Amino acid sequence: MTTSGSTAARSLGDARGSGTVLAIALIGAVVALALVAASVLGGLVVRQQVSAAADAAALAGADVAMGAVAGVVCDAAARAAEANAAAMNGCSVDGETVTVEVSSMWMGMPVRARSRAGPAPG
Repeated sequence: MTTSGSTAARSLGDARGSGTVLAIALIGAVVALALVAASVLGGLVVRQQVSAAADAAALAGADVAMGAVAGVVCDAAARAAEANAAAMNGCSVDGETVTVEVSSMWMGMPVRARSRAGPAPG
């Protein structure tokens, strides 16, 4: 009987520490998910910043196109984009309407946005 009792005690002793390993694995999984979530949310923030830069650039260009501010349309738009940490990729003027495309880099990937500004239709 003592032989079977010591075998049972030994097999129970083998399970010691398994809860710690499981807890460490769960903590690792939670940290990994948090890093992925932070990365995705960071991308959304950059997307909004680039969109805001495109809006500001289009509005600056439209101000020049409508004569509210002196200057060259696409130069004013480029300055506004650069002030918002974005690079101007394209600028087109159709009368008083200005369309711009700007971009910025995030984690080695380009993030682009396009915006149009001009007088209200009608």
